Amino acid sequence: MRVQVERMRVRWIDTDAGGRVHYASVLRYFEIAEHELMRTLGFPYERLHRTLHAPRVQVWAEFKQPLFYDDEIAVHCWVEKVGRSSFSFKFQILKHNLLAVEGGVTAVVVDQQGKAVAHPEELRQALQKGLR
Repeated sequence: MRVQVERMRVRWIDTDAGGRVHYASVLRYFEIAEHELMRTLGFPYERLHRTLHAPRVQVWAEFKQPLFYDDEIAVHCWVEKVGRSSFSFKFQILKHNLLAVEGGVTAVVVDQQGKAVAHPEELRQALQKGLR
């Protein structure tokens, strides 16, 4: 099992008119942690995208406490599930070691025509190393 932790600050551009983090910004934080996790698992996405794609088919986030400009956060990411052609990540964003946002992303591996296909074995092995 591998949990990727990316530490960052909420940037001004990521906030809304009320000074809170804009909901869409947390998806970018999720993606940063996800890409770093895949890199540490030995399968950076650029290898997958040479021949296949992995569009997101489900994305969710639940906000537990607000995040504001310049807050220090830690974005935790791990592989939650590996299916035949799909895989899911789970995320937690912590502020002062308290859960601020929880979320998830599910992707499906598709070929150039958009048809779901089984994971390449190398991808499956990398994802299984990251299962929590």
